[in-house]
Amino acid sequence: MVESPRWRARLRGAAAALALLGTATACGGGGGGGAGENAAGSDTVRIDLTTNARSIDPISGPLLVDNQIISLTSATLFAFKKGSATETSPVLVEKMTAAGDRRTYTIKLKPGLKFSDGTPLTGKDVVASLERVRDTPGPNAQEAKNLASVTAPEDDTVVIELKQADTYFDQQLAIPSYSIIPAAAAEAKDYFSSNPVFSGAYVPDGDPTSKKFALVRNENFGGPKPKVKRIEFSVISDPVTSATRLNGGEIDVAPMLSASSARQVSDGAVIKNVQRLASLYLIPNNRSGSLFSDVRLRQALAWAVDRAALAKVAYGDAAKVQSGPYPVPATYPVPVEVYPRQDVAKARELLKGTACENGCTVSASYFASSTEIEGRVAVALQQMLTPLGIEIKPTPVEDQQFISNSLDGSFELNIVESGSFNIAQSFIGAFDTSETKCIYAGCSNDKMEGYGQELLGAPQDGAAAASEKVLRTFEEWTPIVPVTGAVFSYGVREGLQDTVVLQPSSLFWIESE
Repeated sequence: MVESPRWRARLRGAAAALALLGTATACGGGGGGGAGENAAGSDTVRIDLTTNARSIDPISGPLLVDNQIISLTSATLFAFKKGSATETSPVLVEKMTAAGDRRTYTIKLKPGLKFSDGTPLTGKDVVASLERVRDTPGPNAQEAKNLASVTAPEDDTVVIELKQADTYFDQQLAIPSYSIIPAAAAEAKDYFSSNPVFSGAYVPDGDPTSKKFALVRNENFGGPKPKVKRIEFSVISDPVTSATRLNGGEIDVAPMLSASSARQVSDGAVIKNVQRLASLYLIPNNRSGSLFSDVRLRQALAWAVDRAALAKVAYGDAAKVQSGPYPVPATYPVPVEVYPRQDVAKARELLKGTACENGCTVSASYFASSTEIEGRVAVALQQMLTPLGIEIKPTPVEDQQFISNSLDGSFELNIVESGSFNIAQSFIGAFDTSETKCIYAGCSNDKMEGYGQELLGAPQDGAAAASEKVLRTFEEWTPIVPVTGAVFSYGVREGLQDTVVLQPSSLFWIESE
């Protein structure tokens, strides 16, 4: 498929700043070297995870580690290409065609598709899997609300009708929650806790929700065969320990390293920096009666911050600033820039007549576990806003309390790394009160969802005009203050960096044969 300007990432509800729902699947195209020699053997790669998977059911929820395993064991119809957040390639699909109105998609499946036990994978399984995402209450149902109907007129053919046009529907079909499972499993509540079969590149060897297990290559997989035949996982919560294990040759990949632990990685391993499908935001409490219910204060804050300086404090030189609603990896047209640079004079003018005209104090809360990023940003913000008479008080909050405070509005300004505003259906859901319950975005904007939907369904020659409406509405409203795209680092053994890749979604891409 051609590159397109949709992105997929999601942080939802109570998990809002703890878990990223990624959008890439396990296997990609060819090229590059082999798996290389290591202590476990050339066909085996050893990876540390930061926490246990909770479930490998594709609709289980938004936890990153769940989706890291799901994307390897359950195949989607399309997958994001290596290193891309927007460009896809077919996995189980031979061809997909769109009607002129971009509301009807017809999919021709590859011939001879099978599940891991050798049973046929047909259009009926695709129908059941997609309907299950749409009809099962939970964090993934929002992803599928645009599905009007899914039918299989032939075993190898699926027809999908959408409620609203979607020019880039291939990206929707690359989300892990859209993974294909047997039709019979769609009705079985505890299917994945018994003896499931799989459609993906790998099948579990051991309990994938335990602290030590493996995945072995599924020889019946209908997509590109991965070069790596076995992946051995261990759960190590401390990134410093993972860096030490990488240095010592005990593992081959150490995902999600902190900046300090990444600096400890020595010769024989490579550090890779990736622009995530998440961003660092200043999130004011916009609810009625709060300090930041005054849009002028939100706009003043957006003009006052030096995004380049904050980005460097948070992630170093690899970071790229974000001033509007579109995250860094997205490719939406940007016909007008919002908050393109720091403008203290404009911020000072906006403060006139507000509660902060003669100075004010703002508590800037962040996860206590994220001191290395958000905590440092809070201190830098404190120094940055002092000339305007705004006294920022950096406030670390225990993680569960932070979530609770966000839900009930017991905060003034949150500093958080989140994908909530980069979710499927673009950023629309995050700005919909019924979806977010005003956790972050305050009250919804009547124009935003309509303009956002217009952008998603716009043909290429109409995307710029639709995008301008979104951007101008965002600046008028300014429910959040974007700062920078988030960056994560991972370590990989020399020679494997083109074989095992972490995507912008933080999920694994494995090179194919």
